[in-house]
Amino acid sequence: MTNDWQFPKITSEGQKKSLEAAKILLDKELFEDSISRSYYAIYHSIFAMLYSIGLSTKTHKEQMHLFYNEFIVTKKVPEHLNRKINQILNARSDADYGSIPVLQKEDAIHALETANEVMKIANAWVGANTG
Repeated sequence: MTNDWQFPKITSEGQKKSLEAAKILLDKELFEDSISRSYYAIYHSIFAMLYSIGLSTKTHKEQMHLFYNEFIVTKKVPEHLNRKINQILNARSDADYGSIPVLQKEDAIHALETANEVMKIANAWVGANTG
C-alpha cells in the first residue's frame, strides 16, 4: 500500500462532513438518517486507523473484523468502544434497511456521541502513528 497521506486527509474530511450531517439531521429529528451519518463518521475514522498501519478493506464487515483484530484484541483501543461501534452498526442497519422506523432521538444522540469518541481516538492514533 502506498504511504500517501493525502488520502487520510480526505478521509478526515469525510469524518467531519459525516459528523456535521449527523448533527444537522438530529436537529431536524431525522433520527435514522442521523444514525447512518454517524456510522459513516465511524467508518471513515476506522478506515484512517487501518490505513495508518498499511491495511485497507473492500467491505464494511471486513473493516470491522480488521479493526477488532488490530486494535481491540491488541488493546490499542478500549474494548467498550467495540461494543458501542457494533451497536451503531446494528442501528445503522435498522435505519437504512428496516421497514418500520423504530429508532428514537436517544439512539441518534448515542450514535453521535460514539462517532465523536471514535473520531477523537482515530485522529489521535493517526496523528501519533504517521510521518
